[in-house]
Amino acid sequence: MLTANEGWKSAFMGALLIHLGVAVFSLFAPQIWQRPRQITPVYTVKLFESVERTESPPGMRKKTAPPASRKKEPRHKAAKKQKVTPSPPKKKTISKPQKALSLNPEKKQKKKKTKKEKKRKQDTDKLLKQRITKIQKRVKERKNEAILAERLSALKQKVRSKQKEVGGQARSARPGAGREASDEVLRLYIGRLMNAVREHWSFPEHLYEGESLKAVVVIRIADDGRLIKAWFEQKSGKTSFDQSTMRAVKTSNIPSLPMALRPGPLEIGLIFTPGEIGT
Repeated sequence: MLTANEGWKSAFMGALLIHLGVAVFSLFAPQIWQRPRQITPVYTVKLFESVERTESPPGMRKKTAPPASRKKEPRHKAAKKQKVTPSPPKKKTISKPQKALSLNPEKKQKKKKTKKEKKRKQDTDKLLKQRITKIQKRVKERKNEAILAERLSALKQKVRSKQKEVGGQARSARPGAGREASDEVLRLYIGRLMNAVREHWSFPEHLYEGESLKAVVVIRIADDGRLIKAWFEQKSGKTSFDQSTMRAVKTSNIPSLPMALRPGPLEIGLIFTPGEIGT
């Protein structure tokens, strides 16, 4: 049987041994259970090779990492220097072609426009001149018509007086009494006929400028001015020109024959040239 003192001592010693064991275990236990970590290899890639190229073994790549960071500083400086130097010539090269492209086409377009405008003005001037000449011709023709009408009325009175004296009728363009009076009446009648045909004759004069065209149309007229027949005695060779002349003859208001030229029918040949009608 143990006494009280012996039991206390044994308990104290047991506790002391337990604490010592725990302390020793805490010191050596981490080394026992600690597993070695696998370190992944680090690869360094050099974009620009240095002057002195030295290869290092794979085990020493961790030590070469810090000097690589030191070498990046001069590279950044060199890149900065390269950006600063080429900047001024680029600005000069861009500014010169822009000015050449923006100014030259405008001048060329202006020159082309001015040439086209001059041609248009010249064409309009020609057309205006042609129209003015046509209007002037028509005005003269109308004046001539009035004069011819007055002369014709006077000649009619003379012819009637002569007819009463002789007791016969004057015939158109035929020998007999009152030959001089009938010739004058015929001349005046032809003038009226040409004016009537000219009013209905229209064709593009600028297409036939400088060409010697000639068409002869013979017309047969009744006493009342009715067109009995019309045909070509001579053609010009231009179908458009010939068609315009025949159209003018058929659509015109032919005046009736005067008494001095009756009885009909009366045949007259009209000569058509560019811009003129004659006999």
